[in-house]
Amino acid sequence: MAMEDREANELGLTVGDQIEFTAQDQPIAVEIRAIYRQKGLQTRFWFEGILQEGALDELISLYVGAVCQSDPAAKESQQWLARNIPNVITLRTADWLETAGDLLGKAAAGLAAVASVSLMASLLVLSSVVSVSRRRQLYEAILLHCLGARHQAIRQSMLLETGLLTLLATVFATALGALIALPVADLALNAGRGSMVDGALVAGTVSSMALLGGLLPTLRAMRLNPAELLRDG
Repeated sequence: MAMEDREANELGLTVGDQIEFTAQDQPIAVEIRAIYRQKGLQTRFWFEGILQEGALDELISLYVGAVCQSDPAAKESQQWLARNIPNVITLRTADWLETAGDLLGKAAAGLAAVASVSLMASLLVLSSVVSVSRRRQLYEAILLHCLGARHQAIRQSMLLETGLLTLLATVFATALGALIALPVADLALNAGRGSMVDGALVAGTVSSMALLGGLLPTLRAMRLNPAELLRDG
């Protein structure tokens, strides 16, 4: 047999030593022919020792095999084995994949629902914040309009302000979202680090909708007569 170096060092074993262990109440004597290092092996199993082929054939009571067949042939084989050899258990990989696909589909639908609720909540919060600042902007724009400022100059300044606020909000939302989402996707979900382009597009869309929605009432107010604005206070 070949033994893993950590176990061999703890037991003080070297190549050529004889050891004996028990499997199903039967003693098995083996000789260590090699010692290997398993560090860095990416697997769910940790092999303490590996015996040569055939060493445990007398003790094996379970065999596992794989057969590649088309879907109709696999179903026919399952039915034949169930009728003629009932102690053989068959599992179709297609069934596993279908079940896994259904679970992933439900998980994706749940994540989409959570994302939609979060998106609507962020849009409402941003809209409420924008509505407060738009009162000040509306007052200043009407005042400049009454003092004789041109519509084009006011409109350009407001669009410039809206564009800068959209850019800042998009950068902040993308950076904060990436700071939260990327570690979760990488560590918890093992999904890897995806592109942030989609997140930036969503953040830019939400920011633009909220800011432009607050800008429209101000632009409509610019169409009124300055005398009417002054008369109405």
